[in-house]
Amino acid sequence: MHRRVITFSKNAFLPLTTVCQNRCGYCCFRTPVREGCVMAPTEAIRTLEASAALGCTEALFTFGERPGAVPGFGEMLGRLGYADILDYVYDLSLAAIDRGLLPHTNAGILTYEELDRLREVNASMG
Repeated sequence: MHRRVITFSKNAFLPLTTVCQNRCGYCCFRTPVREGCVMAPTEAIRTLEASAALGCTEALFTFGERPGAVPGFGEMLGRLGYADILDYVYDLSLAAIDRGLLPHTNAGILTYEELDRLREVNASMG
């Protein structure tokens, strides 16, 4: 009898924003810019800490593609002290590493320069 093994990764899912520049007809992820459309740093850190305490090994950061291109998003992010979403995910990736979690960023299409910027703080980028 062949025994089947099921594996999984213990990851924390952190949807940093659902704002996205794209308007794909099949998508149910995208939302407009509105109050609270960006996960607050305190909530993200609390999630990282709780996830590490529960034995998670990875932190998956997701957000819509190029949310900064959507009018009003930059102002929302600016209120948190960040110029762009990649600065925010960079800092949260460092926070994940500090808590023993491997950061993974799923940001849609990035330039080589943007990938290089996140490479030093990410285990992978989807």
